[in-house]
Amino acid sequence: MQEVAVPSEGNGVCNGQFQNFSSNDNDPAIKDEVLCARSEGRNFCRGDSGGPLVCSWNCTWVQVGVVSWGRPCGCDEFPGVYAGVTSYVPWIRQYVPVFSRP
Repeated sequence: MQEVAVPSEGNGVCNGQFQNFSSNDNDPAIKDEVLCARSEGRNFCRGDSGGPLVCSWNCTWVQVGVVSWGRPCGCDEFPGVYAGVTSYVPWIRQYVPVFSRP
């Protein structure tokens, strides 16, 4: 398994990069339910779909996204797009059992 540090990017900026990917000019390619992140020459690649996007919060690693889609590996022009975990919390709670910590 490999890892790479990628800073987040605002959805407005990210959407500007992907305007040509939308089928409707009034329908932004980047929705509120996703997160964008990129670093020069570093991004996820084929086969990484479903992988985690994590950040440190109160000294704990927290998963905030899931690799979704983007341009070819290491493409500097476009950020990687991640499904935002918070958008799916109700579904996660419905289907994933809750375990108490020991």
